[in-house]
Amino acid sequence: MSKTATREPLASTEEVASFLKITPAALLQMRHAGLAPAATKVGTRLRWDWADVDRWIDHKKSTSSKPGDRSVVSRT
Repeated sequence: MSKTATREPLASTEEVASFLKITPAALLQMRHAGLAPAATKVGTRLRWDWADVDRWIDHKKSTSSKPGDRSVVSRT
């Protein structure tokens, strides 16, 4: 079963922040700095594709310099 099978395809800023265990403000700051998963504007709201969030997490895991490294990596 896919990681995204039980979730709606698009999430709100609050949902993604809660999933990542950070505040919505921190997620928006990371987005502004280019350090967060890609988001799309739908009307006046940002929406996050869970597949992009999962890929971003996988990328962070694969580029971590050491076990437990929680540093933020930029999207490529």
